[in-house]
Amino acid sequence: MTVPYSESKQYSKQRILCIGANYFYSALVLLWVVLLINPIHANALEINSHQQKYKLGPHLQYLIDQRSEYTIEQIQSNALDYLFIQSEIDTPYFGYSSATYWIKFELTHASSTAASSIPPKNSADAKNSASNWLLELQYPTFREAILFQPIPGNPGKLEKTTLGISTEHVLWGIKVSPPLYELKLKHNTPTVYYLRLRSSQSIQIPLILWSPKRYIEAIALEKSMWGIFYGILVFAVGYNLFVFISVRKASYFYYILYVISVIMLQSSRNGVAHQYLWGNNNWWAEISTTFFIGLTVLFMVLFTKEFLSTKNHSPYSNTSLIILVVLSILIMLGAIFASPMEGLVFAVCIVFFVSTTILSVSINCVIRKVRAAKWFLIAWTFLLIGIAAIAFREIGALAPHWSINYATEIGVLLETILLSLGLADLINTERKARYEALNRQHQTMIGFQKAQNVLVYQATHDASTNLPNSALFESNLNKTLTASNHQDDLIAVFIIYLSRFNEIINTLGKHKSDKVLQNASERLCNFSENYLNVNSINSAEGSSPLALIENNTFALSINIRTPDHAAHVAKGLRDELARPFIFDDLTFDVDTSLGVSLYPNHSENVDDLIHKAHIAVDVAKDSEDHFAIYSSKVDPYSEKRLTLMADLREAIAYNGVDLYFHPLVDIKSENTVGAEALIRWNHPVHGFISPDEFIPLAEQTGVITPLTEWVLEQAMKQILALKSDCIDISISVNISAQNLREANFYPHLLQRLQHNGVPTHSLILEVTETAMMKDPVQALAILEKLNQAGITLAIDDFGTGYSSMAYLKSLPAKEIKVDRSFVSNMVEDKDDAVIVETIINMSHIFGLQVVAEGIEDRDTLKALRDLGCDTAQGFLFTKPLPKKEFEIWLSDSPWGYRGDPLQTHVSKGSGDPHLNN
Repeated sequence: MTVPYSESKQYSKQRILCIGANYFYSALVLLWVVLLINPIHANALEINSHQQKYKLGPHLQYLIDQRSEYTIEQIQSNALDYLFIQSEIDTPYFGYSSATYWIKFELTHASSTAASSIPPKNSADAKNSASNWLLELQYPTFREAILFQPIPGNPGKLEKTTLGISTEHVLWGIKVSPPLYELKLKHNTPTVYYLRLRSSQSIQIPLILWSPKRYIEAIALEKSMWGIFYGILVFAVGYNLFVFISVRKASYFYYILYVISVIMLQSSRNGVAHQYLWGNNNWWAEISTTFFIGLTVLFMVLFTKEFLSTKNHSPYSNTSLIILVVLSILIMLGAIFASPMEGLVFAVCIVFFVSTTILSVSINCVIRKVRAAKWFLIAWTFLLIGIAAIAFREIGALAPHWSINYATEIGVLLETILLSLGLADLINTERKARYEALNRQHQTMIGFQKAQNVLVYQATHDASTNLPNSALFESNLNKTLTASNHQDDLIAVFIIYLSRFNEIINTLGKHKSDKVLQNASERLCNFSENYLNVNSINSAEGSSPLALIENNTFALSINIRTPDHAAHVAKGLRDELARPFIFDDLTFDVDTSLGVSLYPNHSENVDDLIHKAHIAVDVAKDSEDHFAIYSSKVDPYSEKRLTLMADLREAIAYNGVDLYFHPLVDIKSENTVGAEALIRWNHPVHGFISPDEFIPLAEQTGVITPLTEWVLEQAMKQILALKSDCIDISISVNISAQNLREANFYPHLLQRLQHNGVPTHSLILEVTETAMMKDPVQALAILEKLNQAGITLAIDDFGTGYSSMAYLKSLPAKEIKVDRSFVSNMVEDKDDAVIVETIINMSHIFGLQVVAEGIEDRDTLKALRDLGCDTAQGFLFTKPLPKKEFEIWLSDSPWGYRGDPLQTHVSKGSGDPHLNN
C-alpha cells in the first residue's frame, strides 16, 4: 500500500518529536545521577580576624534522621552526603519534631593573626597555630546538642562535646547558657564540624560564631539587659506586694503571682533556671517551660477576673474566664502526664485561645466603660503580640530574629509597666471613689445627724412652745439629782397645772390658745431666771428653766433651802400666772394649781418625785392657796393609803367606824337645836385616823359613796332614836362633791328617808363652797331637787371658797356656817369681827340662818349674840360625842335639849308633806 506524501511527512514529524523527548528525559536522568554521585558541597566559610561575629545559618548543611539511625562515622563518610540539604537562611527552623538533626559546616581561618585574646589552656595549645573561636547555639531547649570537631594533630579523629538542656556547661570556669563550644581553627586550613541535635520542643538552629573578645562584650551586654528585665519584674513584685499588704485586694495578689510565674517561665526558656535551679533533673527541665506556661496563664486569668471585676460588670465574661482557669490547669496537667512535645503543642494552642478570649473580655469591659479595662487592653495587646510572635516561631511560622526572639520579653516589660500604671490608676480611682463615697457618707451622716437632731428635738420638745417635754425634763432632773450628792440644799420639783386651759382652747381655738400657753411660759421663765436658783434643762439647742410635760402642765426644778422656801417660790409662780392675760382685746384669768415634791425628803427617784408633785397638784386644786407640798398624809396612792381604803371598805361593811355628834346650840335660848354628824375611825393597827386624812382618799378612790350612805343611814337611825325619846332635833350630814355628781344620789336619799320614816326637815345636808364649784351646774340641779323635797341645805366653811353673797342668793340654801377661821379670833381681831358681822347681816337679808363654828369661850358667844348670829357650834359646849354620851349630854347639860328647839333652827313644816310624818 502506497502512503500519500502528505501523510508520510506528518508521520516523520511525530517520530522526530518522540526521539527528541526521549533524549531530553535521558539527559535529566543523567543529570540526577551525576548529582547523586557528586553531592553539593558548600564552600568553606572563610574567617578572618577583622570580623568578630558570623552567622552560620546560610553556610550549614543539615540531614534529618527520622529514626535516629545514623552514627557520626556514617555522617563523616561520603556515603550520606547526598542526604544533606544546604541551608539558605540565618536560622534554619523545622517546627516540632522528635527526629535527630545532623548539621555540617566547614570553616577556615584566612589570617595568621590569632583571634583570641584569651590565653590558651595549656602549653600544648600554645604550640598549635590555631585560633580560638566560640560557637554559640542560641537555643537552650535542646535535649541533646553534641559537637564533633577534629582533634588537632590527630587526623581523622573527632573530639566530642555533649551539651543539652540538663547539662551543666562550664567554660573557662564560668557557667554558660545557651550551649557554647570552643572551636580551634587552623590557619588557612578548611575544617569540617558536625552537630547532632535532638529536642522535645521545636527545632531551631541559630548558630553564631564569636571571637572570644566579642562574645564577652556581647554576653556582658546581654546579661545587663536580662538584669534590667528581671529587675523590673522583681520591682513590680515588691511594689505590688507592698500595695497588697496595704489594701488586701485579690487583684494585687494574683498580679504578684502572675509576675513571679512570668519570671520562672522566662528563666526556663532562656536556660537560666536550668543552670541554677533544676540542675540535672532532666524530666523537670523538659516540662518546666510548659508547666510555667500553664501557671502563668492561671494567674493571668485570675488577675484579669479581679482587675476587670467581671463578676460585677459582665457575668458572661466572668464565666469565660472561669473556663480559662480550668484550661490553664489542664496545661499544667498535660505538662506532667503527657509527652513533652504533646504537652507543649497543647499549651501553645490553649495560649492562643486564652489570649484571644482575654482580649475579647477586655474589649467587652472597655465597651462597658470599665475604667481599668483601657489600661488592661493596651497592656494585653503588647503582651499578646509578643506571645503570638513566639507561638508562631515555635510552630515554625516565623523565622527567628532578635525582635521575634525577644518579643515576649518586650511584651512582658511593656505589659508590666502599663499594668503597674493601671494598678496605680486603679488605686487612685478607688481612692477617689472611696473619698467620694466617704464624702457622700459624710454628707449623708450630716444630713442624718440633722434629721436625727430634728427628730430628737421633736421628741424632746413641745411643738407649740418649743419648751423641753417630760422626757427631757426627767433626763436632766436625773442628772441634777445625781450631781447633787445629798448636799445641804433641797431640790424642789414644781408641777404647775393650768386648771381652766381646756375652756380657753374651746373659746379661742388651738392656735390662739397656744399663744396663751407661750405667754404663760414666758412669764414663768422670766420669773425663774431672774429670781430663782433654777436647774436649767439642757439640750443641743440650748437650755431652758421650764418644761411643758403635758398640754397644760409645766414643770421645773429649783434648789431651795427649806420647805418654807419652796412654799414661798410656789406663791411667786402662782402670782405670776394670777395676773390677767390679754389676748385679742380679751382679758381672762388662768386658774393655776401647783404641786411640790422635795428631794431627798420625799424620794430620791425622778419618777417618784414627779408623781408626788402631781399628787400635790391634786391636793392644791381643793386648797385655798392653790398650791401644796406633797405629804404622805394626803397621798391616796401610798401603800398605807391604798391599804387604808381597803380597810375602810371593810370597816363600813362591818360597822368598824363610829358616828359622833357635835351639838348646834341656839344662841338666844342656849338650847341645843341640832347636831352635826362626824365620822370617826379607830383603825385596829394604825389607831385613830383623822377624817382629814381618809376623807380625801375616799373621795379620790370612790369609797366616799358607800361611806356617805353609811353616815346617812346612821344619822337617820339616830334621828328616829332621839324622836323615840321625845328629842326633836335636826342632824347635819356633810356630803362631798362626788356625791353631787352621782346621778342616783337624790333618788336613793329620798328612798332612804321614806323607808326609815324620817321627816325631811330633820336632815340637813352640808356642802362646802369648793364642792359646789367643781361642777356648779350639776350641783345646782341636785340642790334644787333636794330643796324641793324639803331637805335643808347648809353652806359649810363659808368664806374660804369661791362664793360671794350674790352667788349664794341663787342657791337653794337655808343656812350658812361661818368658818372657824373667822370666828375663833373675832374678839381680838377687828377685821374678823367685821367679816363675821357682814356675813351675818347679808345672810339675814337673804333669809338665811347663820351658824358660827369654833366657839370656845363665852366672850365669843356673847359677841355673836350681839351681832345677831342664830346658832353656835364649838368646844365651849362640848367636844364631839359618841351616840350614848351625846344622848346623856342632851339630858344633863345646861346646853342640852329642853324642848321645841326647831323654832329657832329650822322650820318644822318645811319639806315634802309625805316625809314629815
